[in-house]
Amino acid sequence: MARQYAKVLLTIWNDPDFKSLSINAQWLYFTMLTYPTLNSCGVLEWREAKLAKMANGIDVATLRAAAWELGERRLIAVDPDTEEALVRSFVRHDGALKSPNLVKAMVREHGAIASQKIMAIVSREVRRAISEHPEYSGARLAEPITKQFPEPFQLGSDLVPDWFHLGSVLDPPKNGEPFQLGSISVPLSLNPQPLSKDKRGEPEQAPDPTPRRTRFPDGWKPKDSHRVKAQELNLDLDWEARHFEDNAIAKGVMYVDWDRAFFSWMTKSVEFGRTRRSTSREELAWDRVPTVTPGRHLDDD
Repeated sequence: MARQYAKVLLTIWNDPDFKSLSINAQWLYFTMLTYPTLNSCGVLEWREAKLAKMANGIDVATLRAAAWELGERRLIAVDPDTEEALVRSFVRHDGALKSPNLVKAMVREHGAIASQKIMAIVSREVRRAISEHPEYSGARLAEPITKQFPEPFQLGSDLVPDWFHLGSVLDPPKNGEPFQLGSISVPLSLNPQPLSKDKRGEPEQAPDPTPRRTRFPDGWKPKDSHRVKAQELNLDLDWEARHFEDNAIAKGVMYVDWDRAFFSWMTKSVEFGRTRRSTSREELAWDRVPTVTPGRHLDDD
């Protein structure tokens, strides 16, 4: 049976994190919570063009900025690779675990999630819901969900990708229209300064102030600063760099700053490696999820 309404706890307005959100972020949260295709796991399709059409004045850049803001507060997760998004606490507050029939639907829908990151978060949230309400009659039937991803996962703040916040030029601007840089609008000057000339007397190209995301650059190699960081983290730099390149090329990943992206990669490799070795303190990581990229440590050999 299709959902006809969404359950929203009024205590949401007692949450200082939620009240500190921008109006765009609050709008996106309620839009996702009431979205027609939201399933019993709290997952919906992340189709940016469709979501941006749900309100006047919202474009894709604004949508991404709002999503990043919600991700920083751990309210949602987005996996653009699989075009899926999650309202993180949905399964704990919607009450589906009270009904065995609804739990059966939840198990089917959980198995259909393509994103490993989002699957892991849902598994964690279902376990939390059962621990908070062991009397729920559907708890036993949720075992296919709860038994997955049992280890305490650790991850920084990328429930929503960082590049949603960093921004990029989404489409070439038309004459007189502004560049869209994340949530920042950079208007084209109507009275540009005269271009200087090079030694041949030809006008030089004006520098583009807008950072652009690019695919993996040919000839990219780790810098000395990366080597220092790898030593601090006890990582095999050459191994990490090789798999960083393979992952970027295979997935068609694009970044504004590839050197900073590799620093982030190494940090996540450490977090994933610690997760694999961790066997306790699960309660300290209930809201963390795994990276999908394994890291190799020098002491793993």
